[in-house]
Amino acid sequence: MLWGRISKNAIPTFALLSYRRLINHEGCPRGCSDTENTNHIVIRCFFIKKVFKLLEEWNFDTPEFDSVEDYYQVLSRLANIIPFLGNLICSVIFYCWKSRNQLVHSGCDDSCYVIAYRAVIQSIYSFKSGLIRENWDANQLFKLSKSSWLPPPPGWIKVNVDASIFLNNSTGIGGIFRDCKGRGSMEKAQSGLKPIVDLGKGVPCHLSFLLCALNS
Repeated sequence: MLWGRISKNAIPTFALLSYRRLINHEGCPRGCSDTENTNHIVIRCFFIKKVFKLLEEWNFDTPEFDSVEDYYQVLSRLANIIPFLGNLICSVIFYCWKSRNQLVHSGCDDSCYVIAYRAVIQSIYSFKSGLIRENWDANQLFKLSKSSWLPPPPGWIKVNVDASIFLNNSTGIGGIFRDCKGRGSMEKAQSGLKPIVDLGKGVPCHLSFLLCALNS
């Protein structure tokens, strides 16, 4: 629905509302010194540029765009080549626009990190019924089924880590590395940790374990 309105230049930007004499200003609500029109929403706003820059730092190779028409041409190509990336781009536009509306109506804008994270998760959920699901049964374990373990984006590695404290007060931590097709690439386990000191650290303990696994 959003992209249909974008194609018709019909989303309620401040420029459109000003043209219809509903408001008397047309600047970007995020503080850009630019008119908020459709091109600004999807291309020129500093905020959406920061989101795409963040995704590049996360190794998502998102292309640059010059116009809304350029968007449609690139998305048409990606639909046949890298559909996940096209889905991700559309998700970024959607969540940036949704957050912009939050800012206008309630004064609360999501951070670039939140929007980038939501866009990636949304794309994974949308995409899992397509290419990923077709290759999902490769070397799949019962406990890591479709209902309990969501695969990462294409080309990424996902790590599942779990830790336990047993009745005899002994402890252990283990993890499995899998690619986007569900194939296990490495498994690692460690026992004999001090339960109060090590497992109580939570995330630091998990990260330390992962670093040891990658270096082994």
